[in-house]
Amino acid sequence: MHLAHSAEPLPEIVAQMAEAAEPEIEEVPVHSLEDMVALAEKHRDIAAKVQIRTMVRLVRIEPGRLEINLTPDGNPGLPGELIKKLKDWTGAKWTVALSRDAGHPTIAERETSRRYALVSDARQDPDVAAILAQLPAARITHARLPVYAMAPDD
Repeated sequence: MHLAHSAEPLPEIVAQMAEAAEPEIEEVPVHSLEDMVALAEKHRDIAAKVQIRTMVRLVRIEPGRLEINLTPDGNPGLPGELIKKLKDWTGAKWTVALSRDAGHPTIAERETSRRYALVSDARQDPDVAAILAQLPAARITHARLPVYAMAPDD
């Protein structure tokens, strides 16, 4: 009796081997610039995190599509970088388009506005205004809202 042996592996075995060789990437939803910053942090990509926070003004975001406007100092190569990084980070194909629309303020611009608003509100407080009147050289450098402990519902 003679056994014939084929050098070609069975198609099912080839498919199983291909699936096992490819790492399984779980698709991660991205709904905001904050989600993108969180992904950059997770993947320890500090440069991307800084650029997203300071240079990207969001115009529109949909699954797999990002429409942005860059700040004047924005990296012109950033949209291309984001396409690759978002694909790597989320497992989904992304398109990143530059828009002529101004878009929303960057994360950094929003944080700066919030800080200025808190300092401005602090100046309006009667106690703070009295202190500033007594000490002309004094200035407010930082302000934050107090966190009050809330009593549990009875």
